[in-house]
Amino acid sequence: EPLEKCIYGTDDVLLEASTTSGVEIYFESSDENVARIDGNKAVITGAGTCYITAKAVSTPNWYDATPVQRELIVEKADQTVDFDDLADKTYGDEPFALTAEASSGQEVTFTSSDPQILFIDGTTAKILGAGDVVITATQAGGDDYQPMSSTKNLHINKANLQAKADDVERIYGDKNPKLTITYTGFVNGDTEYDLDEQPKASTNANESTPVGTYDIGITPIEDKNYSINFQRGALTIEKAPLTIKVNDTEKTY
Repeated sequence: EPLEKCIYGTDDVLLEASTTSGVEIYFESSDENVARIDGNKAVITGAGTCYITAKAVSTPNWYDATPVQRELIVEKADQTVDFDDLADKTYGDEPFALTAEASSGQEVTFTSSDPQILFIDGTTAKILGAGDVVITATQAGGDDYQPMSSTKNLHINKANLQAKADDVERIYGDKNPKLTITYTGFVNGDTEYDLDEQPKASTNANESTPVGTYDIGITPIEDKNYSINFQRGALTIEKAPLTIKVNDTEKTY
């Protein structure tokens, strides 16, 4: 019958055998990468299967006993992965390091549930967008350990962006000038063309609108990476210059 199964990293296996003659017994292992013999103990050195053979010492008074062999199965050990908690981030934050440790002491690798939001290179995470991702820290296991993973949720906030309609002015009766928007708060080299759509500035004033100051509004939009604060601008319509000329005339003396 095989020896009782054991798990890598647990106590040594006590070996027991006897002969009818009382002759001393010694043990041998077929694979010292699984277990090595130390007296009457099998010292576990790795997961796997080996054979432990009990042999009697040769004596002049007794025939050599037939060696007895037993199978020893050493199963892989479980392990844990201790993954540090993650604080919320904001789109535009610098790349940050991921840290986790496996109880086996072996290397841990990281993966992102959405590389379009969070890209991971080794242990460095780079933020590419706002949203929610799951980061998995994995120790792949190996000859002696079962694989194990641990996950953490990461929330990446939108960056704050201000969009203000630029103030403009014109003369009464003229067409409105081009209405433009000034942005403050872009990150990662973004421009207005990286938004999901471009906001538009508009006003109700036209050529016949009287002299005065009128709001310039912005049509609000939603963007996946920016929380946008829209601010109005002003269109100032000034008086148009008017020239009055007396007409020339003539008469006979």
